[in-house]
Amino acid sequence: MDFSRRAFLDVSLKSIFMIGAGNMLQSFSSDTFKMPAREDVRLRFAVASDGHFGQPETQFEQRHLELVSWINGEKAQRGIDFTVINGDIFHDNPVFLPQAKNVFDQLEMPYFVSHGNHDKVDEPTWKKTWGISLHHSFKKKGTAFMILNTADEGGKYICPDLEWTRNELAKFK
Repeated sequence: MDFSRRAFLDVSLKSIFMIGAGNMLQSFSSDTFKMPAREDVRLRFAVASDGHFGQPETQFEQRHLELVSWINGEKAQRGIDFTVINGDIFHDNPVFLPQAKNVFDQLEMPYFVSHGNHDKVDEPTWKKTWGISLHHSFKKKGTAFMILNTADEGGKYICPDLEWTRNELAKFK
């Protein structure tokens, strides 16, 4: 099945919204809707994206620290098993990569990262920084997750490695 990047992002963003809505669902739902009890939730995670650490004329450091504080607060309140930082971690200049990592290292739960088109760094540097390849997978509480790379070192959009993806899907079948 061919899946364009646009279609993939469309489906992914809708899914992320529904998964990540968390406590906000109560605001949009009927008066009878109640969030499940914390002990009844099997797996809960946060997704953040497009922080662009180092982007000129933005309060990037303050915003990242606020994000970490909010996610840590949600972990303390309702629990979060892990966080995914979904690309564009820094803005074009790799000098900001270690600084962004230092902020995310303040998360009080495991976190995983994906490479974005503004994360202009080669795979060896990425792997040295994060300890993972551009394509990687992991399991949490019996659920498999795959993080795929869709940008090259220069920021050009590319297709994920389909052979790697097939092998990972077979591994988690």
